Amino acid sequence: VCQQLPSPLLPGQFFTCTATYTVTQADINAGSVTNIASATAMNGANPVTSNTDTVNVPAVQLPALSLDKTTTTVNYNQVGDTILYSYKLTNSGNVPLTPPYAVSDNKIVAPNAVSCPQTPDPLMPGDFIFCTATYTVTQADLTAGSVVNVATASAEYNNQPVNSNQDTETVPAIQLPALSLDKD
Repeated sequence: VCQQLPSPLLPGQFFTCTATYTVTQADINAGSVTNIASATAMNGANPVTSNTDTVNVPAVQLPALSLDKTTTTVNYNQVGDTILYSYKLTNSGNVPLTPPYAVSDNKIVAPNAVSCPQTPDPLMPGDFIFCTATYTVTQADLTAGSVVNVATASAEYNNQPVNSNQDTETVPAIQLPALSLDKD
């Protein structure tokens, strides 16, 4: 938007034109917005064009990953019970993240690793995926009274790791102490 006064614009005089631009995801991904402009006016019937001028506005790229771990298992009461875990990985930053998408969980060890899809690639800001894992209850878990596990998730941005927050889930045991006696 350019004002049209003063008219004529005398040597040494100036006025300011303004414009707005709405940033796109592609601009954030690129790391900046580069804008090139030139101006025109008339000298009688002849057009006059200015030099070009460039302004570069850098983007603040904030790769981030959020983890929300849940389970539908309310409790357990015997060795061999299984606890199903669900891990929601959300791109909470402003740039796309790429695989490998992974979850590290202190209770889930090989060969029963956390299973994560590797698509979509990339994971756009605001989008999420779900990973899953199961854990088999041991006698030590029954004795301890609960299974407490801690997990973190990871993805990549520009071939650099992006780690999530740490999330903990606790599933209590139903401990049923009992003693039986058979006397002959």
